[in-house]
Amino acid sequence: MRKCVNATHDASNVAQMDERIWQDTINLDQMTALLQSQGCSEVFLKFLAPNDNSKNQIYAPGDITTFSMLPLQSGTLARESHSRRSGETDWIYRSHVDWNWVSPEGTIPVPGAQVIYYPQYPEVRLSGILGRRPGRPTILFNERRRGREPGRILVFGVGHAKKVFALILSHHSPAAAELRIVNVKGCPLFIPYFLGTPPVGMTNRELLFAELSRIHHLKWTPSIALEKDGQTKACRGNTCGGMTLEAHLGVNRNAKPDPDFAGWEVKKFKVAGWERKPTSPVTLLTPSPDKGAYSEHSPEELVRRWGTIRTRQRIDFNGRHRALKRNGSTQLTLRVEGYDPNSQIITGNGMIGLWDDRTGELAAGWTFEKLIDRWGRKHRQAVYVPALDRSEPDLEFAFGRRVKIGEGTSFNLFISAMARGHIFYDPGSHIEQLDDGSWDKHHRHQFRVTHTQLPTLYDVFETVDILSPVTSPS
Repeated sequence: MRKCVNATHDASNVAQMDERIWQDTINLDQMTALLQSQGCSEVFLKFLAPNDNSKNQIYAPGDITTFSMLPLQSGTLARESHSRRSGETDWIYRSHVDWNWVSPEGTIPVPGAQVIYYPQYPEVRLSGILGRRPGRPTILFNERRRGREPGRILVFGVGHAKKVFALILSHHSPAAAELRIVNVKGCPLFIPYFLGTPPVGMTNRELLFAELSRIHHLKWTPSIALEKDGQTKACRGNTCGGMTLEAHLGVNRNAKPDPDFAGWEVKKFKVAGWERKPTSPVTLLTPSPDKGAYSEHSPEELVRRWGTIRTRQRIDFNGRHRALKRNGSTQLTLRVEGYDPNSQIITGNGMIGLWDDRTGELAAGWTFEKLIDRWGRKHRQAVYVPALDRSEPDLEFAFGRRVKIGEGTSFNLFISAMARGHIFYDPGSHIEQLDDGSWDKHHRHQFRVTHTQLPTLYDVFETVDILSPVTSPS
């Protein structure tokens, strides 16, 4: 355990205050009361550097996942100037956030707050958080006044209605003095901090382990799915193992891009025995294409033109597609456009695409704009749970005690694994004509990975026994 750089400062090095503000006198109890009144129980601390001001903005290396603790809205991609001097333009990714400043007089909403991702660096910035309304902490961000003052601390958390509530402490405040003694392992960029007394209840990680332990003790459990109305029903099909696990966690059928349970993305993987190594791949994401013939015409167009005729009534579109390798069934080649594996530089308008090399046509594509948000929101924290299945007399599942935990990721890790062929596209789509002449249409787009490559997608990857939480290398 060690103190973070910038966590301590000699008061003699602090610039002379040009005026006294409430951020100079607030203590920790007062700060806690302000944020708890807005529904915040856990906040994040950012010890600000001199360059963290209104001119340079608050920035960090990495991508949009750096700010994945915030409830970001769906992002947009645009080609904009990123250098005032040169006038050069490049693709940047903007995602809005409902930011609100907290003060003793109330809250000040900031409609224009956003997180901006610059893939070409890569770098991500918290932009427009000051706004133009009275009461905002402009003094402590203005570089000509106190915006370069060392010892400032930005404090923010998610409160009521998934809004972000924030305040900034000056070096001189009693609250900042108490927070500077916070010890954190590894000195993360944003330090998590519980307001007041840590909650008596469980942390999200402890809650996850407790629920998975309960499910493990159920032993064999029928295959079920939880519907949106809260009712369960029998489940049949290849995805029922994951559906059953999610049902026991209280997660209904959904295609939301958010984590499944208590901030964790929950994935089931099949094993032949508790001591056997898994052989089947894990499905990471199931996004539909937003480019190519698939989106320009219809999903059925992809299956009809590049699928395999199984019978007179059925056409299948399946098979593993890896980067730069033509699939023998569909005759399509997967390529990652907009990523340089040597420099690891990402172009904002890139995509993962399936091309017909015979005609040069794009059959289906997934833009980085779509995938950046999906990956960061779902996989910041992920748990992979082993499962056994049996089909007699009815389909049932049992879930294991040794789970795999992945924490911390980035879109660069995802797209790099895709370009190297570690992640592959493995669709399970078909169209079939029924006896009444109508067509049964099933479209499933899966990005999958083998278990040996899972650790490459996370900053930390470990195996945990949920009955006695001890970690071991994965």
